[in-house]
Amino acid sequence: MINTPIGKFIVISAIAIPVVFVAVFWFALNREGGCTSSIIKQEFSVDKMYKATLLKRDCNIGESITYSIRFDSAGSSVEGGWFIPGFEIENDEYPESIPEMRWTDQHRLEVRVRTRTLSGQLTRNINNNLIFSRSYIPKDPSTLPQFLN
Repeated sequence: MINTPIGKFIVISAIAIPVVFVAVFWFALNREGGCTSSIIKQEFSVDKMYKATLLKRDCNIGESITYSIRFDSAGSSVEGGWFIPGFEIENDEYPESIPEMRWTDQHRLEVRVRTRTLSGQLTRNINNNLIFSRSYIPKDPSTLPQFLN
C-alpha cells in the first residue's frame, strides 16, 4: 500500500500537515519574536487614581528599542476598560535616550523625550480626566534642517 502513489501521498500528508500546523500556530502565537519587554519606571498620580508605567521593548538584542507608556486606573473605568493600551513614544535617535516621565498635576502626565531632530509637543485628553503630554526636545536645534532660507 505504501509503494503506491496514493500510499506515499497519505504518508507524506500525515507527516507534513501536523508539522505545518504546529509551525503556523507557533509563529502566530509568538508575537514577541526575539523581543523582551521590561518596566523602566512606574509612578502614581498625586491622588493615586492612576499609575503610569514606562515600558521598554528591546528587539533583536538592542537593534530596535522602543518605549511606551501604559496607564492603569485604581478605581474608575477609563477608555478601554481598566487600563489604556500603551502609547508609543516616537524618537528619531539611535540609540534612543530613556524618556523622562513625571506627573505635573493631579491627572497630567508629562513625558520629555530627547531626540535628534524631532521638536514639538503632543497632548492628548483621555476620558476627559487624564491628560498625557509628550514633549520632544532636540539635542542640538542648530542641526535641524533649514528648508526656508
